[in-house]
Amino acid sequence: MTDETGLRASDADREHAALALRDAAADGRLTLDELTDRLDGAYGAKTRGELDRVLSDLGRAAPAQPPARAGRRRVLAIMSGTNLRGRFRVDGELRVLALMGGVNLDLRGAELTQPETTIRAVALMGGVNVYVPVGVEVDAHDVVAIMGGRNVRVPEPTAANPPRIRLQGLALMGGVNVVARPR
Repeated sequence: MTDETGLRASDADREHAALALRDAAADGRLTLDELTDRLDGAYGAKTRGELDRVLSDLGRAAPAQPPARAGRRRVLAIMSGTNLRGRFRVDGELRVLALMGGVNLDLRGAELTQPETTIRAVALMGGVNVYVPVGVEVDAHDVVAIMGGRNVRVPEPTAANPPRIRLQGLALMGGVNVVARPR
């Protein structure tokens, strides 16, 4: 019997591993940052053993159970400031309001349950700053800025089918900024 871990990995093997990683992220077993790192490892793997190491601690998906707590739905900063970072859950959509205040939303440790997450941001005489890990695709074309600004500083992702963040909303005399940062 031959040991398959030393055999060269095919493109199909890499894609299968990438799908398993995306499923793990959707289940909340990986953060967005962990998913990005592991996708880089999967697509760069030369052998099946390297692919096995990327997937080794994930095992099989647990049976579907209701989450212990619901995901975050909204973040508010009214004449104040709000910082949301660390490990928290987002169930596909997050609404952010900064009314004469500021919101710092750090998604690098967030558990995103969907392959695409929509952030609906409104900055009225305030600001919303969103921090994402490097390797994520960001679409902020649906943010309208009136006497304000929209700024996206995120490099193009290198992996195929990266996690996607879609920003929608309004910056009225305020700003919405998206920045990619390493951990």
